[in-house]
Amino acid sequence: MNMIGFGFIEMLLMALLLAPPIKAPLPPPDAAAPIPKLELKRSAERTAFYDTVKYLDLGGQFLLYLSAEQALADMALILKRAEEVVQALTKENGEADAREARMVLKLVQAGLKESGVSQISGLGASSIATQRGFHRSAAMLHRYPDNKEPGILWTGLGQKPHAQTGLQLLPASTVLALHGDVDAQGAMVWLKKFIAVHAPAEVAREFAQALVEINREVNLDNLLAGYAGEVGLLVTLDEKRRFNMPLPHGGAALELPVPGMALVLKTKGPAFPDLLKKALDGLPLQAAEPEEAEGVKLNSYKVPGELPLDIRPTWFVSGDYLILCSSPALAKEILAVQKGRNKGLSGTAEFQRLAKGLELEGNHLHFVSVRLAQTYLDVGQSILERAMKEEELPGPLGLALKGLLGEGRNHLAGYLGVLRVQADGLLYTSHTSRSVAPAGAGTGGGAHNAVALLAPALLKARAAARTSQDMNQLKQLLIAAHIAAADDGDRLPDAARWCEALGKHLPDAGAFEPAQESQSIPGKKRVGFAMNATLSGLKLRAINHPSETVLFFESDPGWSGKGGRDDMKLSSDGACLVGMVDGSVRRVSKAQRAALRWEP
Repeated sequence: MNMIGFGFIEMLLMALLLAPPIKAPLPPPDAAAPIPKLELKRSAERTAFYDTVKYLDLGGQFLLYLSAEQALADMALILKRAEEVVQALTKENGEADAREARMVLKLVQAGLKESGVSQISGLGASSIATQRGFHRSAAMLHRYPDNKEPGILWTGLGQKPHAQTGLQLLPASTVLALHGDVDAQGAMVWLKKFIAVHAPAEVAREFAQALVEINREVNLDNLLAGYAGEVGLLVTLDEKRRFNMPLPHGGAALELPVPGMALVLKTKGPAFPDLLKKALDGLPLQAAEPEEAEGVKLNSYKVPGELPLDIRPTWFVSGDYLILCSSPALAKEILAVQKGRNKGLSGTAEFQRLAKGLELEGNHLHFVSVRLAQTYLDVGQSILERAMKEEELPGPLGLALKGLLGEGRNHLAGYLGVLRVQADGLLYTSHTSRSVAPAGAGTGGGAHNAVALLAPALLKARAAARTSQDMNQLKQLLIAAHIAAADDGDRLPDAARWCEALGKHLPDAGAFEPAQESQSIPGKKRVGFAMNATLSGLKLRAINHPSETVLFFESDPGWSGKGGRDDMKLSSDGACLVGMVDGSVRRVSKAQRAALRWEP
């Protein structure tokens, strides 16, 4: 096994060892067992414990509370002492040495205060099984609501909870959705003020000049004025439509649901639609004839080349939303939900199960469907099976990883989370069928992710190692050809007998057999390269462009094979290895093959 492949297997094993173990089903709780009475106490120092944990669930699988007040007070004291040290240094070493340190301290102190970080009073988190196999998780970043000047930390993600209008844009085929409030205008106002007040004069001037340049290019002020405070991303998998996805490095294609993606922006005025149209018109795309759906104009573009999917970037404006999606079909799905033709994601059984008992009113909505994880594991398992078939992995290891992926299907779950911006902090609640952190929701666990993620990387690394080995073998043939020519009056061997002519000059007979092929031809060594027939018996000096003229190329003609352009053996991506007369070796793409010279 080559070192590259071995390194990736080591990484795979480490990921499996470090991943959390799969938990066996736990027995049901003893309903008759009494809940012990807890003694509530109050700390001698001020904390936000009760203000924070009132949003959490006690008695579950996880409970955490951290008080931030003492830590932030200690930090403020440390910064104060650091300021005194800088003052002392100024007296000892002069103003120049202390100026930069004083500037950094000022920025840190101001940043902590004006960003809102200094207002954090506590952090709490919990997770509890509300039903067998169904968990509610909550996290609260608390601040005291009596502070009437919250920093950008508390306002940048929204002002007050509201109905999740983004749900009206999610079709039933949605498998991933992120939608929420982002106060871009407020963030820019905060940043301008912070730099003007606290940054050195030269930094403030450079920042102001940079804004002038940006406005000259895209009119940033106009864009901010045209942004209405919401942004979203959605990914879909349409089970009703299927396509065949080619696997890396050949092999049978995998049938998958057609994916789609859309970006959503809440806008006011023409600033963003005009910018998007200008950007798309500047790309190498062909504008299609506009069509109409649900009374809305759809602007689509054709992508050059052949694709296994219907990818035609499409944008439209409906209501307050500017939406860019991957195809007209997805645009029509979104519009059907927005116009009330169907309930979309909110009407699916999976979403309704996750939403039961969860307060949906908020500022951000996050959804991950179990179907996304299932498709993810389907791809990973197919690639793993291909690796086992091609003997990329040792048999026992491959079987163990295949079993692990199969077990992962029993631990998949959907995920739904809502962030609420409240007067007393940021509250995040979520529902999932497993007790995990939000980042792991809907995926089937760390070990299963590691397999699905590293199996493609393993194949890619293995293929790269094979290509490197083939290039080395082709290099040996070129060196042997030049040695043979030097022994024969500068003349290349006869193309019909070149294997015999070069064999005695090769240090390794394996140069005849590339790593891509491992079978033998009875009586002869398998040869994965052919000689350019037009150069048979020619003198090297008679070839006018040696760096551009092919001498050997990947092919499958057998012993002492010869041929030309039409006999090249191409990989799944249309590339081929070639050895030039000057001794160089290249891997040429489909587009580069036309530039190769075959005549002397």
